[in-house]
Amino acid sequence: MRYLKFYNHRFMKLQSYVFGSLVGSSCVFFLSEVYTTAVLVYVRAGPIIPSMGLLTALFTVVSVQPMLYSLPDSFMKTVLFQTIWPSILLVLWLVTAASQHSMWTTLAPGGCDSLPDGLTFHLQIVCDRIGTLQLLAYLSSIALVIYIVALTVLTVKSLDARHCNVWLASTWELPYPEGRDADEQTK
Repeated sequence: MRYLKFYNHRFMKLQSYVFGSLVGSSCVFFLSEVYTTAVLVYVRAGPIIPSMGLLTALFTVVSVQPMLYSLPDSFMKTVLFQTIWPSILLVLWLVTAASQHSMWTTLAPGGCDSLPDGLTFHLQIVCDRIGTLQLLAYLSSIALVIYIVALTVLTVKSLDARHCNVWLASTWELPYPEGRDADEQTK
């Protein structure tokens, strides 16, 4: 119970919003990528299978939930882990957006209206959704950048306050309180 008065509730809200939006967008992305893969395999579109989006969405859902719901003293809540892992997820989401763009230019170089008439209705839907999925990947990247910047600012603020061992402390305690309570907390 001693932790509750030191928690930074604003950062906890930001963390919940960012991670919640990441999980939601990952679920939408995952389902759309499964549908896209099924359509592309059905029409035998060749080597345009969107595996990067599936990997990123699955990786995000599997890793973000434990980061959000683990105990405050666990390693997944440390500043060190939550600085490195979202940075890796950021790179994955940017690569996913780039692969969506590459798939769009490979599938329909002249735009979705230039697809041959003999192809299925579902391929037209897939082509129309690729731009939306690319936007969703960029929005997920922006959410991760906001989280990483906020975490970095709070970490620098704690380092400036000369908090010892800030990298292995919980992110919920950022920025650390000053004064007598802070000295008791670090002991």
